[in-house]
Amino acid sequence: MMRSIFAGAALVSAALAPALAVAAPSGVTLENSRFSLVISADGKVRSLKVKSTGEECLAGDEGVSFCQTVQDRPFGNEVKLIWPNKRSVYGSNSVEERDGALVFGFDTISDAPGYSYKAIVDVKVTDDYMAFTLRGFEPNSLDEFMDWPAVAEFRVVQLPLKPRKNFGVVLNCAWDEKAAVALMAAAPEAEVDSEVRARCRLTWAATYDAVKLRGVPVVIAADAGEAILDRVDAMERDFGLPRGVQSRRSAVINRSQMDLRDFSPETVDDTIAMAKKCGIKLLHAYYKRFFEEENAYLYCGDYDIRRDKWPNGVADAKAAIAKCREAGLEVGLHILQTHIGMKSRYVKGAADPRLGIKRRFTLARPIPAQGDVPEIEVLENPQGSVLAAKARVLKFGTELFCYEAYTRERPWKFTGVRRGAWETDVVAHPRGEIGGILDMSEFRCNSCYIDQTTDLQDEIAGKIAAFYNECGFSFIYFDGSEGVLPPAGINVPLAQYRVYRNLVPEPLFAEGAAKGHFGWHMLSGANAFDVCEPNVFKEELRKWQIREAPIMREDFTRINFGWFWFGEPGRIRPGDIGMQSDMYEFGTSTAAAWDCPIQFAYDKEAFERHPRAKDVIETIRRWEDVRVRRWLTEAQKEAMRDGKVEHHLYLREDGEYELHPIEMLPEPEKAKNVRAFVFVRGGRTVLAYWNARERESLFSAPLGEDGSSVTLRAADRAYFETGLSVPRLKAAFAAAEDIR
Repeated sequence: MMRSIFAGAALVSAALAPALAVAAPSGVTLENSRFSLVISADGKVRSLKVKSTGEECLAGDEGVSFCQTVQDRPFGNEVKLIWPNKRSVYGSNSVEERDGALVFGFDTISDAPGYSYKAIVDVKVTDDYMAFTLRGFEPNSLDEFMDWPAVAEFRVVQLPLKPRKNFGVVLNCAWDEKAAVALMAAAPEAEVDSEVRARCRLTWAATYDAVKLRGVPVVIAADAGEAILDRVDAMERDFGLPRGVQSRRSAVINRSQMDLRDFSPETVDDTIAMAKKCGIKLLHAYYKRFFEEENAYLYCGDYDIRRDKWPNGVADAKAAIAKCREAGLEVGLHILQTHIGMKSRYVKGAADPRLGIKRRFTLARPIPAQGDVPEIEVLENPQGSVLAAKARVLKFGTELFCYEAYTRERPWKFTGVRRGAWETDVVAHPRGEIGGILDMSEFRCNSCYIDQTTDLQDEIAGKIAAFYNECGFSFIYFDGSEGVLPPAGINVPLAQYRVYRNLVPEPLFAEGAAKGHFGWHMLSGANAFDVCEPNVFKEELRKWQIREAPIMREDFTRINFGWFWFGEPGRIRPGDIGMQSDMYEFGTSTAAAWDCPIQFAYDKEAFERHPRAKDVIETIRRWEDVRVRRWLTEAQKEAMRDGKVEHHLYLREDGEYELHPIEMLPEPEKAKNVRAFVFVRGGRTVLAYWNARERESLFSAPLGEDGSSVTLRAADRAYFETGLSVPRLKAAFAAAEDIR
C-alpha cells in the first residue's frame, strides 16, 4: 500500500511532499489526527474511519469511484464509434501518488490510445480536514481542432456514506455521536449535493467547465458528533470563508427581531422604546425603508435614497442606526440582491445587456428602427416558451417586447408583439441578433433577474455594501435569493457571497430566502417565513416552520420562525379577529423550543388601534427573557416542538415563570368577543381570558364552584382561578353571556 500523510496547511500544490510514502500496489491512504481515508488502486473509495471512535463511515463495498469525469458525449473518432453519443460518465479506475498529488485514470477512455487522459488532483492535509483540488489533465494540449480533454463536469470527490441519524442537506454532513463526515466546497464555484441509494447516501462535490472547472478546492472533514463544527471552523479560517461556525455560536443568533414598518429620524425614538418594551435587541429594516420604490421592486437596483424620509441622505440613516446602537440595539438590512426593477435605470431607455435571459432566440428577419412589429420571426422553435401573461417579455439588444403567443409550426414566430415594452427605446435590430426571453421574477413580474455570469451582480453588490458599511448595519437578509440563472446550486450562494464578501465588518449573522451549499457559511440564520393571516396562523406554522426546524437542525442551523404580521381585528376583512396574544405565544414558544427566533412587524398605528397590543408586547417580552436566560429545559423544549399542544408562560407575583400546557376554548356563542384558554396550576383550574376586539366588556358565566354566576371584566388578559374541574369550567365558559 502507498501510505501518505500530507502534513501542514500549506497552499495546495504539487510541491507539497508527503511526510511518509511507502509504495505498494493496493492504493493510497491519507491520514490526519482525526480520520484516515483509503482509496484503492482501482480508483475506488474504500474507507473513511474516525480515529477517536474507530467508526467506519463509508459503505466501502459500493464500488464508488473516488472521482469521475463527465463529457457531453464521447470524443475521439474510434471512441465515439463504439459508444452512444450521449452524456458520458467515466469513473476513476486507477490512482497513483505523484509529488504530493493524486493522479487518476478513468474507465473506458484510459485504454483508448491517443484519446486517454488522467486527472491531476492536488491534496492538502491538515489536522482538521483534507482538501482536494483539480489542477488539470494530462495530456492537456491545445491542438489545431479542439481543447482536449473536453470535460464538462468533474466530480472531485464522491463518498458513499453510511446512514446516520442526521444528515445536513445544506452543509452536506452525515453525523451522530459516533461519527460525522462533511464534504464541503471551499469556494463558491463548486456544487455539492447528495443522493440516497439503497445502502448509503452518495455525497459528491463537482466543478463545471461552464463555471470554473479547475482550481476549486473541496474539503472532507470528519470527527465525532458536533465536534465536526470545530473542523469546519478551522476550514473556514484557513480558506478565508465567512465564519459560519462562529456566527452559529454567537450570543445573538437565537434572539428575535422587530421588523420596522416605519423607520426615519422622526420615528427612531419610538422604535427604540418599543424594542425595549419587547426585550428585543435586533431590528430589521427592509430596503424600501431607505430607498425609492414603487409597488414591489419596480425600482430595485437603483438604490436611490428616499429624501422624504432621509432629507440628508445617508448621513441621516447613519445617525439613526448609530442612535439604535447606542441604545444597545443592532440593525439589519433586508435586500433583494438579484432583482432589477422594471422601472429602474437598468431597464428604462436602453435595457442593460447584463439582464438574465433564460431562453435564447435568434432573429430570422431584421426589425426596423421604427413602426409596429406585430410578429417577430426567429430561427429556433419557440415551443414551451413562457405563456404566463405578465412574464411574456422578449429582449433583443436594448429593447424589450411583449408577446401574446407563438406559432406551432414553421416559420417560427412570436405573435401579438408590442415593442418598446417597459419604456425601452425602440431601435433597429439586424437579422441574426441573439436575444431571448427575459428572466422575469415570479413575484408580480415587477422585476427581472441578473445574469450572474456578468459583472452586474458585482455592481449591485457594490451599491448594497457601500450603504451597509457606511450606515453601520450589523446583519443582513438576502431576499429574492432564488432569482438566479442555472445552476442554482452554485449561483444562489454565489450571488449572496458577491455581496457578503464586501460587508465590513462581517455580519453577526445572515438569513436568506433561498439556500445553497456554500451559503451555509453565510446563512447561519437560514431563512425566515412570510406572514400568515390570523385565521390560518397556527395551522400554517405547523405546516411549514415546524416542518423545517428539525430539518435545519440537522444542519446545525436555526431558522427564523417568521415575519409575524401585526394587525388589529378587521384589518384584513370584516369580522377578522386580528393577531392575538395566544397566536404570538404559540409561534414564539414553538420557535424557542427549536432554539429559533421570531420576527414581528412593528407598525405603530396598528399597535395603537389594536385593543390588545399590550398583551402581545408582554408575550414577546416574556419569551425573549426566556431565550436570554436559557430558562427552558430540554424536556420542556421537547414537549413543545411538534406544536400539537400549546403552552403558556405564566408570570408569578415573585417574577418567576411557570410553563403550562393550555387548551384554547371556543368563543362563547353569546359572548362573541371573549377569547380564552384553560390550564391547571397547583391543583386548581385557571381560565385566562380577554376581549379580542374591543377595549373592554363585561360578561357573566356560571363559574362559581357551586354553579353560581360570576361577572368578569374582559379587557387585557386576566386570570380566573377556581376549584372547578377542567370539563366543568369549559362548560361554564361556553355558557358565558355579554352584559350590555
